This record gives sequence, structure tokens and C-alpha cells, in this order.
Amino acid sequence: MPYCADCGTPVGDDQKFCRHCGAPQPLGAPVEQRLSQENAPQPTPPGADARLPNDPVPRQATPEGLPLDRSAAPTGSPEPPPPHSSSSGSLIGQLWEGRRSLPETFWVWGVLINVLLLVAFTAAWLSSPRLGDAVTVVNLVYYAFIVVAIFRSSNRYRGPRIWAALARIAVIVQVARIVLALLFKVPT
Repeated sequence: MPYCADCGTPVGDDQKFCRHCGAPQPLGAPVEQRLSQENAPQPTPPGADARLPNDPVPRQATPEGLPLDRSAAPTGSPEPPPPHSSSSGSLIGQLWEGRRSLPETFWVWGVLINVLLLVAFTAAWLSSPRLGDAVTVVNLVYYAFIVVAIFRSSNRYRGPRIWAALARIAVIVQVARIVLALLFKVPT
């Protein structure tokens, strides 16, 4: 089965785009050829960090200056832990850095979770206005976080650019509605 050259997710032979990251997939080429076309390692000057394409983790270099791929290491050898330079291991870190797919970030985290927060907000407000104020603050903080996540995910999106643009437009319209509601006490 072929894998996406960008993120490594399995893709079908007839898929034009990766379902996870949206990267276009060359059709009709064998897996090895697909990977070698887009991810062919480039020689690394001596003393420079050897990195695999789309990989922020420094790698050891071979004598020829090519990155040494740890995935090709024997199965019995332990892999050294990655440096602690980023929070991309956690879901929150992946969302913040835009490393989750645009459809997931927008529809699951931007729409569905926001609707659930609004239901909690309404229930809290009906039970106690003070509790409602606290939930409003939590909702605003979450919304600021998810706006950044959607914008970053849309910048990484490799599928049709119209979807990335529409996601940004939808977020901008929603932010404008929230700002107007806060400034003029207009119900949203």
C-alpha cells in the first residue's frame, strides 16, 4: 500500500490527495518512486545538521553527507529520544502548531467542540450568572487558541487552496461576530 510522502499516512492507489494532510499524491508511480521523487535526500555540508525532508529533528549524517535514516536501523537498537524543542507530541501542541489536518482542526475542534462549549455556557449561565461568566472566559480563551490552530493548519494544507481560504474566512467572520457581540452586547 502506498504512503503519503508528506506525512506517511497510508493512501490508496487512486487517491489524488492524502486524507490526513491534504498533500497531492502522484498517481501511477510505485511507492518507492513516489517517495524518491519528493523526499530524495540532499547532500548536507560537513558540520551542518542532517535533516530528513519535513523533519525538524537533527539526524546523524553519513560520510557522503546524506541524512542517516533512523527508521532503517535494526529493530533491536533503541532510538534516541527526540529533543524537547517542541510540544508537538501532545494533541494541544499539534493543534497549536497546525500539525493536525485542516478538516479535523476546523470541523472537530473549531466547530463541534465550540458548539459543546456554547451548550455548557448556556447551561451555566441559566444556573448562575457568575458561573456563566467563568465559562465565557474559558470559551474565549479556547476560541483564541483554535483560531490560531485553524490558521496554522490552513497554511500547511496541501489540498485545494479554496478549502484553506474558506476556513480562514469562516474563522474571521466568527471572530468579527464575537467582537461585535462583546462590544455592543449584541446576542450572537
